[in-house]
Amino acid sequence: MKELVKMENLGISAQRMAEYDVLFLPENILSYEKKDDLFESLETTGIYKVFKANQIKCANASDLGIEVSILERRSNESWLGIIALIGPCVISIPLNILSCYIYDRWLSKKKPAAKSIVHLTLIGNDPEFKFDYSGNANGLVKILKGLADKEGGNSGRSK
Repeated sequence: MKELVKMENLGISAQRMAEYDVLFLPENILSYEKKDDLFESLETTGIYKVFKANQIKCANASDLGIEVSILERRSNESWLGIIALIGPCVISIPLNILSCYIYDRWLSKKKPAAKSIVHLTLIGNDPEFKFDYSGNANGLVKILKGLADKEGGNSGRSK
């Protein structure tokens, strides 16, 4: 996976990353030129806190010792950045947390996000699963719920 190779280039070992079930990676991890160019969206910070509150073993760039800028977008778009599910966690749990977050943050309001953008990767599956979404928030919630239901709480992944 390109994202993990980039993390290793920043000095974060695969062993260190494997300590977590979910990683919230800098949004531009695949395209940065200098370490100082890395950033994550304010929305990523919010969803990261929700995962922590739900006792999911997760890390963001700061937890891994990488300084990033926080980008605050002033629009009704929801940029969730790059989320990597890597540990031997039950996949349906993070997917449900993510869909509930999007619903609570955007769809329960009178003016839902015009667009939601997320890059989701499941590492440890063969073949690796990658999901990039850019569309309305309601569609994203339906897809995430469908993926979580399909997974059905079956971890099926091991180290």
